[in-house]
Amino acid sequence: MKPKVLVGSPVSDLYDYCFNEFLQSRKSLTYKNHDLFFVDNSKSESFSKKLKENNLQFTKIEYLENARERMVKSRNILREKVLRENYDYFLNLDQDIIPPKDIIEKMLKHSKKILTGVYFVYNNQYSNQESRYLIPTIWVSDQEITKNGFDGASVKVLPPKETEIDQIKRIVSCGSGCLLIHRSILEEIEFRYDQFFPYFDDNWFCRDAFYKGFEIYADLSIKCKHLIENKPWRWSKLRK
Repeated sequence: MKPKVLVGSPVSDLYDYCFNEFLQSRKSLTYKNHDLFFVDNSKSESFSKKLKENNLQFTKIEYLENARERMVKSRNILREKVLRENYDYFLNLDQDIIPPKDIIEKMLKHSKKILTGVYFVYNNQYSNQESRYLIPTIWVSDQEITKNGFDGASVKVLPPKETEIDQIKRIVSCGSGCLLIHRSILEEIEFRYDQFFPYFDDNWFCRDAFYKGFEIYADLSIKCKHLIENKPWRWSKLRK
């Protein structure tokens, strides 16, 4: 029997600018044994109404002022659903990520427990730095990755040119925008953040996975569109 996959993510009215693309993308996924489920963390109730009108399954949480707290609470609700309802995998697809229609099939064929595809962000999305250029949300090490760790100083963003080579690659860390996670990993790791460090939960998830001895991979052949050009806000303004 094909693995059962929960596809979802935190969602909110902050992404209303790309709602139609999001809706069409999620309803176009070709893998047969998957369900869609979202966690609305919007400040108002209007976005939930929109989800309901389009027959998307969701739950609404109370609005939290802290952006990272909203993300962690939302993703842990999805984690709990995976574990409680016996899904084999959780595929987090962020609201502004448009993946290939067959992304689930492409990911499952590798039988990896943590696997990301490729999407790009601007280097300054978390800062007020003026210069901007696109980088993949994938971090690698120049040193060999072993169970004993790696030289932290050697961690760097995967050079964009390397994403042109279709291969599966072991990595150190990645964003959560198109991240497939096996339930056995979710049994060991909860999503979290640390108020004393300026990182979101995807960074902490990868850190926790790495230090628990779990391997993280990227399939560089899976390219996702990231709807950031018309985004009317920046994470550097929202993060607390």
